[in-house]
Amino acid sequence: MSFQTEFVPNPSEFPRLNLILADADSIFRLGLRTGLAQVPQISLIAEVATAATLWETLANLDRSPQPEPPLDMESPLSETRSEQTVVVLGVNGSEDLTPAVGAQIKAQYPTLGVLVLATQVNPADLEQWWRVGIEGCWPKGTSLSALLPILRQVAAAQRCWHPDWQQIAQSPDRGMGATSVVTRGLQPLSLWGFLRQSLRESGFAQMAKTLAELEALLEQPLTPIERLVLEGRCREIRAARRLVEVLLPPAVERAVPEPVSSASPPPVPGGRLIPRSPDLEALVPVESFQMLKAAIFEGVVAKLPTSLQNQTGQPLETDILRADKKQELFLTVLRRFEDLLEELRLSEVTRSHLEQQRSRLLLDLWESTTCDFFGKYRTVEINTATGTASVELVERLLQDHVVVASDILAKIPLVTELLEHLLFQVPLMVDEAACAVGSPEAVRRAEALLENIVVQVSNGVLQPLLNHFATVEVIRQSFFDRRLLSTREIERFRNALSWKYRLRRLVGEPQDIFESQFGLLVFTESGLKQSAIYAPRDRELESLQGIGFAVTLALEARDAIAPPLRATFTFLGQGVVYLLTQVIGRGIGLIGSGILQGVGHTWQDLRTPRKSQSGKQVSNPNRSDL
Repeated sequence: MSFQTEFVPNPSEFPRLNLILADADSIFRLGLRTGLAQVPQISLIAEVATAATLWETLANLDRSPQPEPPLDMESPLSETRSEQTVVVLGVNGSEDLTPAVGAQIKAQYPTLGVLVLATQVNPADLEQWWRVGIEGCWPKGTSLSALLPILRQVAAAQRCWHPDWQQIAQSPDRGMGATSVVTRGLQPLSLWGFLRQSLRESGFAQMAKTLAELEALLEQPLTPIERLVLEGRCREIRAARRLVEVLLPPAVERAVPEPVSSASPPPVPGGRLIPRSPDLEALVPVESFQMLKAAIFEGVVAKLPTSLQNQTGQPLETDILRADKKQELFLTVLRRFEDLLEELRLSEVTRSHLEQQRSRLLLDLWESTTCDFFGKYRTVEINTATGTASVELVERLLQDHVVVASDILAKIPLVTELLEHLLFQVPLMVDEAACAVGSPEAVRRAEALLENIVVQVSNGVLQPLLNHFATVEVIRQSFFDRRLLSTREIERFRNALSWKYRLRRLVGEPQDIFESQFGLLVFTESGLKQSAIYAPRDRELESLQGIGFAVTLALEARDAIAPPLRATFTFLGQGVVYLLTQVIGRGIGLIGSGILQGVGHTWQDLRTPRKSQSGKQVSNPNRSDL
């Protein structure tokens, strides 16, 4: 799947380039990869996340059996220089892709173009990069339109550095404090900073080692269950690593950035900074929009392979699809939603316009997804009273736009809020707390809202298909799951969907309104699940009528009557227990005790021998002595 980034004018002006992208930040890799996909003259031949994988890639490119490339000016890599191969090295300070890797690449491959993209740098690293001959060194926030000419100069073996960084690299003593872009001095570490940095580095090293071991095991033949377990452990380690990066930033001895404004922008997970828009009615800059969009979209895409199973307990239209078709439909909705965002940004839409055009935007998203998923000009043969007829599938499906809009699209919550968050960086409300753009809470909530849109629009795409073409054999064979191919199973599935919508309209929606919440369908590692989020819905509660209003009254009556009834039954139950145990139980115990005592006396009398009047012992006539 590819995501569009900013528009690059006249891509044919740029030469043919082969890129090797090395960066531990998957979000940055995704944004750069999708942005470069718009430039046909640039080919991304490799994408790595660790130094070990980078060296292996360079060795394969060099066609050398050695794990580390030799110092050979006549190696095949020197010939690839004519093909303009460039290594784009992202330095984050959190992985084994350290600043020293850039110098090592240049030492091992002097003829290979290297472009270093860094977040924060040390003057010593800049001086080292300049000394070994690194062609390019720029901040990571550089836009794609500015990055393309830099790549061209780097491929041509021309120095192209950020002016301030070049000044510090050539004169590190004079460069400190010269600019707010890089540094003005070094900040020594405190004892706590040293301990924190030591724990951080050791933790990252251990996670990298464990992750490498798990990836090596995944390359071996495994059973499906073993593979799922190992992939789950890999995801847990990557999530833990990202969490540490966000919550425990590096405390190494580094340059102190000069503050540009009084209010610093909120961080995006992964260490990048997104500037806040001073005017919420103005669209945010392209770079900020692309980074925020990439952070949210990648989080959704990462969950798709393991989020296809329906765990909600309710039937969904997407349950009829095969696993591959279901994933394809979800990805199609994501692509079309991204295109919708780009169109809104390029048209300079306003926040008020978003609220007015909410229904139109969702309907456009549904129509474009339907065309892409089924094919705009696809035809199917259906049986009629006079024989068979050819029908254009998409044209017939789009005729149900009124039903889909009222039953599904109109029920999708907080669509405008998500668009405002992405386009205008308006904070998202999470449990009545405003979460700034880039905060972990805002990113998680934006992902949940986007996932719900993806699932609901996918359901809307399939609803007309189930209503009109569910019994067409070519549709069954092309899209449906093999367990739902029979006519009986399809009709049972459609009936279950009908009952679900009736119950949701009569009971589910009034209950959600009364409980001030929205139900979201979100992706999890175990499958698709239902999640509830808080949102004030007092206006909708006041407008309820008929059965919906009666449902809220029944819920309120239950809430009012249930506590005293529960207390009454609890008191009566305790009284019954006391009566049975203390009164009746003790009475029965006394009666039983008397019975046992009487039996004991009788038995004792039978055992005691009687005496005659003369004083002689008389044996019991009923006793036989053997």
